[in-house]
Amino acid sequence: MKDNKTKQVRSWLLLSLCFLILICTIYFVLQQRTQTKNHVQQYSETLTDIGFDTFVTYTETTDQETFQEHLQFIKERFIYYNKLFDYYHTYEDIQNLCSINEAAGKTAVKVDTPLLECIQKAYSFYQYSDHFDATQGTLLNVWHQYREEGIKQNKQGKSGSLPALEELQTAYNPNSWDAVDIDEANNRIYIKDKNVSIDLGGIAKGYAVEKIYEDLTDKGVNSAILNAGGNVMVIGSKTDGEPWRVGIQTPSANELETANIAVLSLDGTHAIVTSGDYQRYYEADGKLYSHIIDPTTLYPARFMRSVTVVCDDSTLADCLSTTLFTLSYEEGKELINQLQQKNIHVQAVWVFDDTCFEIPNDEYTLKQDGYTILFTPSLQKNISK
Repeated sequence: MKDNKTKQVRSWLLLSLCFLILICTIYFVLQQRTQTKNHVQQYSETLTDIGFDTFVTYTETTDQETFQEHLQFIKERFIYYNKLFDYYHTYEDIQNLCSINEAAGKTAVKVDTPLLECIQKAYSFYQYSDHFDATQGTLLNVWHQYREEGIKQNKQGKSGSLPALEELQTAYNPNSWDAVDIDEANNRIYIKDKNVSIDLGGIAKGYAVEKIYEDLTDKGVNSAILNAGGNVMVIGSKTDGEPWRVGIQTPSANELETANIAVLSLDGTHAIVTSGDYQRYYEADGKLYSHIIDPTTLYPARFMRSVTVVCDDSTLADCLSTTLFTLSYEEGKELINQLQQKNIHVQAVWVFDDTCFEIPNDEYTLKQDGYTILFTPSLQKNISK
């Protein structure tokens, strides 16, 4: 009898010990998960389903839970802006850019404030250069159709076609900003001429990045980098004290080649936007024709392979990189000087090769792999091969 009681006590002690070990193990696992969840380190993820015909890579130094919250916020905002600035499609839940263009010559359209504001910014930059004209959507659409068909032909080993000069002249609308009525008080946009359409392709992504950057800083983000397919925004400073390093891609017809021809090392918050001829183009009659159209000539610009703009505003950087791509190097420097005189501080990097009409000579130049890289003086300490 006594032996049975002893066995029972031992069994209960053993069971209690096992239960205690189980509780301690669960506690340890939960503690580890909590520490991992709240562990501050650098997280990075790429989104491929946000629109704008591009990808978005977001990197931030924070804890995992906060990073995932910010990543989801970024995805939602990019999807919203993509719908808002869509030139080709309408949506049931929003009045967007396509809605405005479809109502041209008929009625005003009430829109969300960001769309009205982006159109206002596009008009403001047009005052600096008529090489950036967001009201030439009809002209750009002609080239878009030929480019899409040309890409299909190129994949079959055939040459694409070029639009006739007469077709381009018919699509071009001189002084078309006069047809755009912006009613800021009521958030309404009215295009009075049915032959005029607005295309924000040279500014919309930069504007979206700028607005998302503002939202992220309001959320307390102070060490991050947002890359929306060449529209880069670095936020704050790196926690290790080192400068941000942003690569300038090597121009190449090979979509798989993503090597950098130069690197910019930057401290603090900057917007960096690159425009080039090496990603969206087609071949016709043995020549490459990019998606960046100069409204003053009606044709794709061919001065350089790429141009990168550095400033503190992503909207401006997007507009200016598009504009500089349609200007010669000397004309681009002159425009930058004009902006500097208006207290608008921007820097730029131009990339040329032997396919360009002319390769400029200047004091601030690098040579790399057959390319000539020119840059504004203030970037001399920031740029390297």
